[in-house]
Amino acid sequence: MYVSVFMGPFSMSAQQDLPNIELCLRQAEAAAAAGFAMVTFGEQHFNNYEPYCNPFLMAARLAPNLGETWFGTTIVPLVLHHPFRLAEDSSVVDLLLRGRFIMGMSAGRVGFSPDFQNFGLDPARRHEIFESKLDLLQRAYAHAPGDQPIVMDTEWDRGELNGRLMPVSWRAGGPLLAVGTNTDATIETTAGRGLAVFLGPCLRFEAAAKLARYRRVLADAGHDPDTIETMAARCLVTRHVIVDRTDDEAWQRAEVMAGRNPLMDRSTDTRSLRELAQVDLSSPDAVRDPANRNAVHVQSWILAGTPDSVTAQLRAYADAGVPQVLTRFTVGAYDPQRIADSFQLFVDEVLPNLDAQRFPAPTGNEIRAEHRPADDRPADINVTDRKDNPMSASGTWNATIDTPIGKQQVVLQLSVDGAAVTGTATQNGATNPLLDGAVDGDDLTWKSAVQQPFPMTLTYKVSVSGDEMSGTAQAGQFPPARLTGKRA
Repeated sequence: MYVSVFMGPFSMSAQQDLPNIELCLRQAEAAAAAGFAMVTFGEQHFNNYEPYCNPFLMAARLAPNLGETWFGTTIVPLVLHHPFRLAEDSSVVDLLLRGRFIMGMSAGRVGFSPDFQNFGLDPARRHEIFESKLDLLQRAYAHAPGDQPIVMDTEWDRGELNGRLMPVSWRAGGPLLAVGTNTDATIETTAGRGLAVFLGPCLRFEAAAKLARYRRVLADAGHDPDTIETMAARCLVTRHVIVDRTDDEAWQRAEVMAGRNPLMDRSTDTRSLRELAQVDLSSPDAVRDPANRNAVHVQSWILAGTPDSVTAQLRAYADAGVPQVLTRFTVGAYDPQRIADSFQLFVDEVLPNLDAQRFPAPTGNEIRAEHRPADDRPADINVTDRKDNPMSASGTWNATIDTPIGKQQVVLQLSVDGAAVTGTATQNGATNPLLDGAVDGDDLTWKSAVQQPFPMTLTYKVSVSGDEMSGTAQAGQFPPARLTGKRA
């Protein structure tokens, strides 16, 4: 099975923000070293939850240290984002992580915090906003130089995407996407789009039924069994995990860390969390019974016990058809020692007994052609590179030509558009247009007619790497002269 870990701490004061952020970073690096499949960060605003706010900043910080472990977002509220900016940010993360990235998104939650009010959006229209922004996001990933601009003119965003999305993602077609939902209709729509589903807290048999529904939609669409299981493995359900040496100690720790959750009303319910975890919820009537509301919450959220008990409970998910569980140890208010103790016991005595797997890195056609080894690229990829990056050589260059009569200085003003290069060359006080300019792979060629020190036509052949230019300039039948240059 796949075991991932979510960094979702609460900071109850400004003094706890930095320690919580550092705790999350340390735990993410430790999780990668221990063999977790994925680490995930969420996005919250103007409340006491997830004080790092921006998961993409955390991804950039962690990218060099995650190795084969993936990074995910659980969850980005897409409705709060400018689609083109989000396309850029997520592409940066995908590039830094070499495609080991999946962006979970949602239409946002109502009632937890005043996000919609803070961002000037109508919560009643959040699903409409989500669909609009998802369409623009996916179109942005697919946009290429030379395409017509993507015009964004909605009640929420306005603008155009001209030129290329920068940078491009590592994965072909853009980063992997997932939708956070527990709604059956949305699960079916998400499966039909070929995206993963990130389930919110729910009972184990409910999670299994929802992923069975997800698989059926994929099968009905004609996907082969291996593809279905690959896609299903990227789906997940989250559980708070609390481990201790005995069951009594684990549930006592759970009471301290999670017993005061505002999603439960324990004002008249005197049962312990452990007692609530033992309520029989095997029938639909029991799940719907208002008297069992707290029991449903505990059994949907909390997984506690000894290492052996927690191992057995997690295996039960895999046996039920839920291949990935997103564990969370940053439970409750800031309590670093209990969080660290539970996490370390899990790493030492639970994870090794789960045959935990890592997700494979993208290969072959899953990777954008620009990033593949040279022998695995399409024949025209160098031209495509240049088309996808017209600004790589565009700009002003100060070049020097080593001629038989001494060094000649020339200022080149270049503009690359697809496979063509235009501009001017200024030499000996005279400015002349570039003629027959062309881009061929990594090489640029053009001609320029000059009058000094005597009339002649110079033929340039150069290549550009970052801010450096090298190549030759040949005057008529004379041997080519060495040219070097730097971007102005």
